[in-house]
Amino acid sequence: GGTYEFAAYSFGNLVSYRIEAVLCVINIMRCYLCWWIFVQFMVSDFPMRHTVQNLVSIEFGSLWALKRAMNSWSAGVYLLGAMLLLIVFFGYIYRLSEISACLLPGEKHWKCDWDQAKVWKTATGNEFVKENDVYILNSMWFIFITMTTVGYGDISPDTNFGRFFSVLACFLGILLASLITATLNVLLRFTPAEDSGIHVMYREMARIKMKEHAADIICLWWRRRRGGRLSRMQMRPDVMHELTTKFNRERNKSNVEVDDLVSMSVKIEKIYNMTRSAELNIGKVTQELWGSEETWEEEEEEE
Repeated sequence: GGTYEFAAYSFGNLVSYRIEAVLCVINIMRCYLCWWIFVQFMVSDFPMRHTVQNLVSIEFGSLWALKRAMNSWSAGVYLLGAMLLLIVFFGYIYRLSEISACLLPGEKHWKCDWDQAKVWKTATGNEFVKENDVYILNSMWFIFITMTTVGYGDISPDTNFGRFFSVLACFLGILLASLITATLNVLLRFTPAEDSGIHVMYREMARIKMKEHAADIICLWWRRRRGGRLSRMQMRPDVMHELTTKFNRERNKSNVEVDDLVSMSVKIEKIYNMTRSAELNIGKVTQELWGSEETWEEEEEEE
């Protein structure tokens, strides 16, 4: 069957593309529909989401789906899947961009007989024989090292289209790296309950140290009073003042109440639960009182 080819110049070199390759690039752009599938997946488990959206004036759109995905423990899986998808996507496009139809079997463009189609020049003027690398794993490897901003230099784009898609892959790689950093920052941050537990443990550690300093003060006082043997550090004139200062510091840390150690969000949640419980109890008491009054009125009517 016949095909159509068109030639273009890339840095003074002649490259030819077949129309089916261009149509493949256009067709693969439909992969953007995967994003909308992901957005619907992130909100699919929310009942009455349209009612809630109108009630609280928020939009369960792309940005919200991205926030929810990055604030879950599955964020690493989502980012890994996105990176693999982008590597395959840009690897396929990069492979098509770097293949010259002049070096493929079959019909060729009439300009393919020119020297610029076979012997290419680099930006520094060095000449080399153009060869098509049809191995897609090499293209995926190049996109991977580009997205991770490593750039070993073993593979480099030779065409304008190849460089254009390489730049896009580089920017998307930087974006994914920033998302990974932000996700780790959120996931590795202590929750309010964990932060409160750490402060409580610090208080208990302060109590243990306070007892140790108190024991050192008593031992030093007893040895000086009995005229016992003192170490070089215990013979210092300011050692008693130093031990007392440490004891008072640890005592101040250990005297903090548990309610003062919890975070503000935990306090708000506790107050909300207490208010809710009081509201329910008041409702029960009110119901019992009204019920007793109705019963009393019925008894009066019967009399």
